[in-house]
Amino acid sequence: MKNNTLSPLLLQTEIGPFPLISSVGSSIPLDIYNPNKTAMLIDQIRFAFKGANQVDLTLTTACAIAVEVLLGSIPLTNKHVTLGALAPRYFGSGAQGDNLQGPQGDTGLTWHFPRPLYVPPLVQLTINVKRQGVFPGDTGLGSVPALIASVVGRSLPNNFPIPGSINIPWVTETQCNTAATRFVSGDNDLVNSNDVPLHVTQFVGTNNNGEQSGPTPVDMTVQMALSNGTLLVRDQIPFWLAFPSDRGILPVSACLQPGAFIRLELETASIPSGAAALDGVGFTAVAMHGYREIQTPGTFG
Repeated sequence: MKNNTLSPLLLQTEIGPFPLISSVGSSIPLDIYNPNKTAMLIDQIRFAFKGANQVDLTLTTACAIAVEVLLGSIPLTNKHVTLGALAPRYFGSGAQGDNLQGPQGDTGLTWHFPRPLYVPPLVQLTINVKRQGVFPGDTGLGSVPALIASVVGRSLPNNFPIPGSINIPWVTETQCNTAATRFVSGDNDLVNSNDVPLHVTQFVGTNNNGEQSGPTPVDMTVQMALSNGTLLVRDQIPFWLAFPSDRGILPVSACLQPGAFIRLELETASIPSGAAALDGVGFTAVAMHGYREIQTPGTFG
């Protein structure tokens, strides 16, 4: 007798390791394929590094990894998005500086979808990963461990009706990879490049040092405005006030029409004398999270 009730699912895949800058890897298809061969609803994707400890899993490591996710051929991210801006933090960085350690030594990052993602039967969810430099001249010394991606959701019964429309998560980012005291995002960075309205739910910001202590300038500020001139963050406010180091989330509720975008400006007073390139506003990444509603495609290929 078949089970026609919602069934919890936790599917896991290992991607990597990433020994060099530009190293790439992808999820093993059958690892995150619904074993019940029915549709599923995905609520979140969790990320952790294999064998992560208080040395491996830092905010710098999270900035060194970028992730692209697709539902069939439908993108959920605008190409690759920095892991630290794709999957927010939900705990403080603890006593180990910028290491991602929870109160009990837990590690990991979680991307909560703003709406459950409907995945039809026989349709593949794909996770592509690459290693990127986190500051100018980054030689990529040392290997980044393999990334463990866990898909969390529910398996639907085999007689579940096909919905007329589905909500597709969408994440796009801007990042500063130069030694600078000021950075302005491009018009094609935090943009709704889809042909339907985008419901924006939050912005997530991260810096490879992640805290107000250490090389990251404590005077780094952020301003944001819509492409029509409407101000989102009117005054220059401290970056870590907008994006707290224990989660990095700035929640919003907005709707961007196709082609509309957010312009973000980062600024700091100066780069300290003799400091490395990452001591200015780079490497800082800010991602825009939301979802768009589309008619359920007849094919996802």
